[in-house]
Amino acid sequence: MEIIDKYTKELNEDCQINMLNLRDAQMRLPGVKHKWTARLINHKIEKDKVKRLIAEAKTTIIEHQMKDAKVMLSRPTLEKMAEDNATVIKFKEKMDEHEYAIMYLEKVEQILRNVTFDIKNLTEILKLEQL
Repeated sequence: MEIIDKYTKELNEDCQINMLNLRDAQMRLPGVKHKWTARLINHKIEKDKVKRLIAEAKTTIIEHQMKDAKVMLSRPTLEKMAEDNATVIKFKEKMDEHEYAIMYLEKVEQILRNVTFDIKNLTEILKLEQL
């Protein structure tokens, strides 16, 4: 997926820590955490919007089928027809993309939580080396 590839490259840049940029990385960490948390929330919001669009599309499709039908169809049959509609399928694919991005970003949050401890450990190692 394009978005996950983009996020992976960007996260790699955000997590580059070495002896020369240790202090800078430590100072930037709260902003980096905020950026990734905001992206997670945005994907959750977008997923909910797409979910509502799917429900609206299904309702509209079922209503049109009921109006245009020459033979009365059962509700489950109409719902199945709505599920197989190209628009609904497209919306479901979009929702899947958001779900994968959400799973990825939740893992990113865990990684960034651990970076705090990694920086602390590196700082302690530097202190010990200077003794």
